[in-house]
Amino acid sequence: MAAVDSFYLLYREIARSCNCYMEALALVGAWYTARKSITVICDFYSLIRLHFIPRLGSRADLIKQYGRWAVVSGATDGIGKAYAEELASRGLNIILISRNEEKLQVVAKDI
Repeated sequence: MAAVDSFYLLYREIARSCNCYMEALALVGAWYTARKSITVICDFYSLIRLHFIPRLGSRADLIKQYGRWAVVSGATDGIGKAYAEELASRGLNIILISRNEEKLQVVAKDI
């Protein structure tokens, strides 16, 4: 490095010698930004594809696809109860299976 007597000349000399490092860091930053952008775009596409596009079409005719009957186990609580209610609202005949007979009678009466 040459001897310099002003800060500006020293800065220019240092910048000239570190140019390859700055370019490498710029490439790393560009790669990171591009990768994050692609990830955000893919996540947004998945959101649209999974949550909004299915609502545009009509509901599937389950009776035509699978038949008139459905068996739901664990039908007194949680997901099983939600499935039983949804299948009944779509017109399917339902066989409810549960361990607790009292709860089963209540759910059967509600449906």
